Amino acid sequence: MAAPDSEPDDAEPRHASHRVAELLARDIDAGTYGPGERLPSYRQIATDHDIAVNTAQAAVRLLVASGRAVVRPSSGAFVADEPAGATRTTAADRLELAALRDQVRRAKATLNDVERAIGEMLDRAPASGSDSGS
Repeated sequence: MAAPDSEPDDAEPRHASHRVAELLARDIDAGTYGPGERLPSYRQIATDHDIAVNTAQAAVRLLVASGRAVVRPSSGAFVADEPAGATRTTAADRLELAALRDQVRRAKATLNDVERAIGEMLDRAPASGSDSGS
């Protein structure tokens, strides 16, 4: 019996802390938890995801390592003021879009070259039936 947020059968199994950290990161990126907002307690995360409290702590440590969360002693874990994942995603998206835009420009230039070459070939080709030895 698999947990609802478990990996598909064909996926490589991951430790529960990585899986839960990814789910929490998605919630942060989606705005469920805003910048500076307190994340659920380790005990609550453990209950929500049917994992041990130590595994919940490991998941939060992964969020801290990724820059998405900070831990304040005696206060708990909070979403970082500027989640690192969102900044990196935006920068990565811009780079990817720029690369795609360049690829489209090159494709258009190639298409224009092909159209020009076809036009030149058609201009040089004899008209059908007009050069039959007059």
